[in-house]
Amino acid sequence: MASKHPNSLANLKGHEFKKGNKLGGRKKGSISLTDSLKRALEMECEQINEYTNQIEKRQLRDWVGIALVAKAMKGDVPAIKEVLDRMEGKATQKLEVSGTDGGPLAMASLGSLDQIYTNMKQAFGTTIEAETVEAPAKEKKKPVRKTVKKGVKKA
Repeated sequence: MASKHPNSLANLKGHEFKKGNKLGGRKKGSISLTDSLKRALEMECEQINEYTNQIEKRQLRDWVGIALVAKAMKGDVPAIKEVLDRMEGKATQKLEVSGTDGGPLAMASLGSLDQIYTNMKQAFGTTIEAETVEAPAKEKKKPVRKTVKKGVKKA
Protein backbone atom coordinates (compact mmCIF):
# COMPACT_ATOMS: atom_id res chain seq x y z
CA MET A 1 0.00 0.00 0.00
CA ALA A 2 1.32 3.43 -0.94
CA SER A 3 2.33 5.84 1.78
CA LYS A 4 -0.01 8.72 2.56
CA HIS A 5 2.76 11.30 2.17
CA PRO A 6 2.75 12.68 -1.41
CA ASN A 7 6.56 12.77 -1.66
CA SER A 8 7.06 9.21 -0.46
CA LEU A 9 9.23 6.92 -2.57
CA ALA A 10 6.49 4.31 -2.33
CA ASN A 11 4.26 6.56 -4.45
CA LEU A 12 6.80 6.49 -7.29
CA LYS A 13 6.45 2.76 -7.93
CA GLY A 14 5.20 2.16 -11.44
CA HIS A 15 6.31 5.63 -12.60
CA GLU A 16 10.01 4.89 -13.08
CA PHE A 17 11.62 5.25 -16.51
CA LYS A 18 11.68 1.96 -18.32
CA LYS A 19 14.71 0.73 -20.26
CA GLY A 20 14.63 2.16 -23.77
CA ASN A 21 12.47 5.15 -22.79
CA LYS A 22 13.11 7.79 -25.48
CA LEU A 23 11.80 10.81 -23.54
CA GLY A 24 14.08 13.85 -23.26
CA GLY A 25 17.82 14.17 -23.39
CA ARG A 26 20.21 14.46 -26.29
CA LYS A 27 20.00 11.81 -28.97
CA LYS A 28 22.86 9.31 -29.19
CA GLY A 29 25.51 10.48 -31.60
CA SER A 30 24.30 14.07 -31.71
CA ILE A 31 26.83 16.86 -31.21
CA SER A 32 26.63 18.88 -27.99
CA LEU A 33 26.48 22.67 -28.04
CA THR A 34 29.90 22.81 -26.36
CA ASP A 35 31.45 20.69 -29.13
CA SER A 36 29.77 22.84 -31.79
CA LEU A 37 31.14 26.03 -30.21
CA LYS A 38 34.64 24.54 -29.95
CA ARG A 39 34.55 23.63 -33.64
CA ALA A 40 33.24 27.07 -34.60
CA LEU A 41 35.95 28.85 -32.60
CA GLU A 42 38.62 26.75 -34.31
CA MET A 43 37.47 27.88 -37.78
CA GLU A 44 39.78 30.27 -39.55
CA CYS A 45 38.50 33.48 -41.08
CA GLU A 46 39.92 36.64 -42.55
CA GLN A 47 39.13 39.96 -40.96
CA ILE A 48 40.60 43.43 -40.71
CA ASN A 49 42.64 43.83 -37.54
CA GLU A 50 41.53 47.07 -35.84
CA TYR A 51 45.06 47.77 -34.62
CA THR A 52 47.04 47.16 -37.82
CA ASN A 53 44.24 47.93 -40.36
CA GLN A 54 45.39 44.90 -42.35
CA ILE A 55 43.54 41.77 -43.37
CA GLU A 56 44.66 38.84 -41.23
CA LYS A 57 43.73 35.19 -41.19
CA ARG A 58 43.19 33.87 -37.66
CA GLN A 59 41.04 31.44 -35.75
CA LEU A 60 37.66 32.77 -34.70
CA ARG A 61 38.63 32.40 -31.02
CA ASP A 62 41.44 34.93 -31.61
CA TRP A 63 39.04 37.41 -33.20
CA VAL A 64 36.65 37.04 -30.25
CA GLY A 65 39.52 37.81 -27.88
CA ILE A 66 40.62 40.81 -29.95
CA ALA A 67 37.04 42.15 -30.01
CA LEU A 68 36.75 41.75 -26.23
CA VAL A 69 40.03 43.58 -25.62
CA ALA A 70 38.99 46.31 -28.07
CA LYS A 71 35.74 46.86 -26.14
CA ALA A 72 37.69 46.95 -22.86
CA MET A 73 40.09 49.53 -24.29
CA LYS A 74 37.11 51.74 -25.22
CA GLY A 75 36.02 51.74 -21.55
CA ASP A 76 33.31 49.05 -21.59
CA VAL A 77 33.25 48.08 -17.89
CA PRO A 78 31.78 44.55 -18.33
CA ALA A 79 34.44 43.86 -20.99
CA ILE A 80 37.18 45.14 -18.67
CA LYS A 81 35.83 42.92 -15.87
CA GLU A 82 35.74 39.89 -18.19
CA VAL A 83 39.32 40.45 -19.39
CA LEU A 84 40.59 40.87 -15.83
CA ASP A 85 38.64 37.81 -14.61
CA ARG A 86 40.10 35.72 -17.44
CA MET A 87 43.65 36.96 -16.92
CA GLU A 88 43.88 37.31 -13.13
CA GLY A 89 41.10 35.01 -11.96
CA LYS A 90 37.94 36.17 -10.23
CA ALA A 91 38.50 38.27 -7.12
CA THR A 92 37.69 36.42 -3.92
CA GLN A 93 35.04 37.94 -1.73
CA LYS A 94 35.99 38.16 1.91
CA LEU A 95 33.26 37.62 4.46
CA GLU A 96 33.75 38.41 8.12
CA VAL A 97 31.31 37.12 10.68
CA SER A 98 31.39 38.75 14.08
CA GLY A 99 29.17 39.48 17.02
CA THR A 100 27.83 42.80 18.28
CA ASP A 101 30.23 45.73 17.78
CA GLY A 102 32.77 43.51 16.01
CA GLY A 103 33.25 41.26 19.03
CA PRO A 104 33.26 37.46 19.06
CA LEU A 105 30.09 35.52 18.30
CA ALA A 106 28.03 34.55 21.32
CA MET A 107 27.08 30.89 21.40
CA ALA A 108 23.50 30.16 22.34
CA SER A 109 23.22 27.66 25.13
CA LEU A 110 20.70 24.90 24.63
CA GLY A 111 20.93 23.79 28.22
CA SER A 112 21.49 20.31 29.54
CA LEU A 113 20.29 17.21 27.73
CA ASP A 114 17.60 16.73 30.38
CA GLN A 115 16.27 20.22 29.72
CA ILE A 116 16.34 19.68 25.94
CA TYR A 117 14.45 16.41 26.43
CA THR A 118 11.85 18.15 28.62
CA ASN A 119 11.42 20.99 26.11
CA MET A 120 10.96 18.55 23.23
CA LYS A 121 8.49 16.50 25.25
CA GLN A 122 6.44 19.64 25.95
CA ALA A 123 6.66 20.87 22.36
CA PHE A 124 5.74 17.59 20.67
CA GLY A 125 3.68 16.00 23.44
CA THR A 126 5.38 12.64 23.02
CA THR A 127 8.12 10.74 24.68
CA ILE A 128 11.31 10.12 22.82
CA GLU A 129 12.75 6.72 23.34
CA ALA A 130 16.46 6.54 22.91
CA GLU A 131 18.43 3.38 22.79
CA THR A 132 22.09 3.31 23.61
CA VAL A 133 24.04 1.02 21.35
CA GLU A 134 27.70 0.34 21.85
CA ALA A 135 29.87 0.00 18.82
CA PRO A 136 31.47 -3.41 18.49
CA ALA A 137 35.12 -3.52 19.41
CA LYS A 138 37.46 -3.84 16.48
CA GLU A 139 39.42 -7.02 16.38
CA LYS A 140 43.09 -6.70 15.68
CA LYS A 141 44.19 -8.87 12.82
CA LYS A 142 47.41 -10.70 13.27
CA PRO A 143 49.87 -10.15 10.44
CA VAL A 144 50.20 -13.14 8.16
CA ARG A 145 53.77 -14.12 7.47
CA LYS A 146 54.67 -16.44 4.69
CA THR A 147 57.94 -18.21 4.82
CA VAL A 148 59.33 -19.85 1.79
CA LYS A 149 62.31 -22.13 2.05
CA LYS A 150 64.86 -21.73 -0.66
CA GLY A 151 65.17 -24.61 -3.01
CA VAL A 152 61.71 -26.01 -2.18
CA LYS A 153 59.09 -25.65 -4.86
CA LYS A 154 55.42 -25.54 -4.01
CA ALA A 155 53.20 -28.02 -5.80
